[in-house]
Amino acid sequence: MVERGQVLERMTLVRSGELVLEALYASGTSGSEEGMPVVLAGPHPRFGGNMDSPVLAELVWSLASARRPTLRFNWRGVGASQGVCGVPPLPSADPLDLGPERADLEAAIAQLAGEGPCALVGYSFGAAVACAVAAVQPRVERLALVAPLVGMMELDWDALAKSGVPTLVVCGELDPHASPAALRQAVAGRFAVQGIAGAGHGFQRGLPELARRVTAAL
Repeated sequence: MVERGQVLERMTLVRSGELVLEALYASGTSGSEEGMPVVLAGPHPRFGGNMDSPVLAELVWSLASARRPTLRFNWRGVGASQGVCGVPPLPSADPLDLGPERADLEAAIAQLAGEGPCALVGYSFGAAVACAVAAVQPRVERLALVAPLVGMMELDWDALAKSGVPTLVVCGELDPHASPAALRQAVAGRFAVQGIAGAGHGFQRGLPELARRVTAAL
């Protein structure tokens, strides 16, 4: 039994086309009214990124404590998820085909939100996938991009801005892969960029503050 104020995640499965992805679902704090569900997209699978990322775990705890149902999942070919990971190491000399990962994220949205609205959080590599999906998916009503890899991946900031989805862009002030200066240059005034003092890309410092800001924005 889940006590009031506790957060419990359960293993579940997400079907992405012919593939089955492993995932973790939290219904939100027991005994409270649920808010808009949130799907979380994880970091780069070639660098050990998966749904067990400490950043995702902290965000899930904060969001679920705020009565937000959450779903985090492993990309195809990662962990126990079926399929083959086709994402190359970064940086890549060729443009990345994020079609398979976009399909995985869309499947997770359908699993959690059905035809209703949802919010997205993308961390690191997952931020690029979340950005691409949010720009075209009308069910996405809020978005948080955490440490997008602007020096290694192309994000379509114009398309995201035209979609009108309220977006938080946040990074560690000491992040060499997604610095505040690089992000501000990339977004070119389309979105405000928030920095977390003392934090790097993995948020070994500043993780509770990151979770607080993301939860407040969503």
